[in-house]
Amino acid sequence: MKTNSAPFDLIHGCQRLFRQILHAMANPGIWVDCPDLSGEFHRDGLLLPLLLTLCDPEASYWLSNCPVDLAQEVALLCGAREASLGEADFVFVTEDLEAHTVLRQVRPGSFLDPHDSATIFILLSPYEEMALGIQQQKIHGPGIPPGGRVIELPHSALTWLHVRRELAFEYPLGVDLVLVHPDGKLLALPRTTKG
Repeated sequence: MKTNSAPFDLIHGCQRLFRQILHAMANPGIWVDCPDLSGEFHRDGLLLPLLLTLCDPEASYWLSNCPVDLAQEVALLCGAREASLGEADFVFVTEDLEAHTVLRQVRPGSFLDPHDSATIFILLSPYEEMALGIQQQKIHGPGIPPGGRVIELPHSALTWLHVRRELAFEYPLGVDLVLVHPDGKLLALPRTTKG
């Protein structure tokens, strides 16, 4: 995990991180580096910077096993509130959480407001790659070359993509997935990405 002694700049750091999230969403299956963004929040990796970038008093979050001090810090810094899994705009989970359970409970949007769906950020473990290795998966969809793109991910991360496909959300409904690597990288798998 990267650490950095410089403090995280709440204005410029959040703007840079937001641009990196957009870049990842526009280029599904490509790891996007988020250099030097963790700063004083290195204990949380990109978690706290992501919460501060995406959440505000109107955009809620749900975090599996959320420490009380982190929830208080987020509330203090950006006014965001924790919500239930079924109501949260942004869901942050550890990869070992059951994908079926989470994906069945989060909001997939509605036909009138498909954008009113949850985005799930999956916090990858630094140890799974070493223990179980990685697997390949070919993905297709907007932002991906016509022949598809082969991605390599830990097994549990691919499980999220497979479970989402099994649930077969009717277009334009669905849930966007963003994988968060402990080294400060993001990989997006938007709802339109098939694999």
